[in-house]
Amino acid sequence: MGGSLAFALRSLCKSIVGVDTNEDVLLYAMSEGIIDQKYDRIENALDAVDLVILATPVREIINTINWLSENIQQSILLMDLGSTKVEILSAMNKLPEHYEAIGGHPICGKEKSTIQYADPGLYRNANFILVKSSRTTSRMRIVAEEIVDVLGSIPVWMTANLHDRYIAATSNFPYLLSNLLSNSLPKLAGDVVGPGFLGMTRLSASSIEMMMDIVITNRVNILERISEFSDQLTEVKGLLENKNYVDLESILRNGKLNYLEVVEKSHKVN
Repeated sequence: MGGSLAFALRSLCKSIVGVDTNEDVLLYAMSEGIIDQKYDRIENALDAVDLVILATPVREIINTINWLSENIQQSILLMDLGSTKVEILSAMNKLPEHYEAIGGHPICGKEKSTIQYADPGLYRNANFILVKSSRTTSRMRIVAEEIVDVLGSIPVWMTANLHDRYIAATSNFPYLLSNLLSNSLPKLAGDVVGPGFLGMTRLSASSIEMMMDIVITNRVNILERISEFSDQLTEVKGLLENKNYVDLESILRNGKLNYLEVVEKSHKVN
């Protein structure tokens, strides 16, 4: 996500600075013209930037915000791209008053997360969730909306609690389902795997480090989705056991209609 963002903003900024503990990542970003300068520690880069955007696993974002709060006294414009928001916004709300900070989450991405897959068009036509913190000034709001606009994304303002509840249903829980479907595949069934199964299990190839952070920081909402889905599975199991195909077909039709409504709404937005 960070590489794609830098790639997309490259021609629109005076300079793009990359910070990573992996020297190979930085060297690749430099060689591809994604960044202009590289640092292995964020504190060394602060004098060279006007805006800091945190694009790491969620708990590392939280750790970085806490570290900045305790160690950096200069004024900083700060934004994040974390996939869950409640715990990140809680950390942002504790920042000193000289910080200007806002939460962000672009609703896009790939299951392949290394810098080699950076895509400057990744954000185009995607919803970009923006979440106000107690440190969100009018200037920070304008900066965030300008970034979203030049990326070709669509700004959607939302509270952290609502974001995490919705994202559990549309992203976090589907990832778990995708992974469990992969785990449930019989070892000798590979010869009959088609595009449908591959499409449903694509998310299981996502970074485990990234997804563990997401699952841990949105645990309560995901547990709620698991309980609701478990009830639906139990109902379907009962219908099959009792050969109640009329009610089973009704459930399947409702699922299809919900999917088509989501697709139609998505097309209207894009």
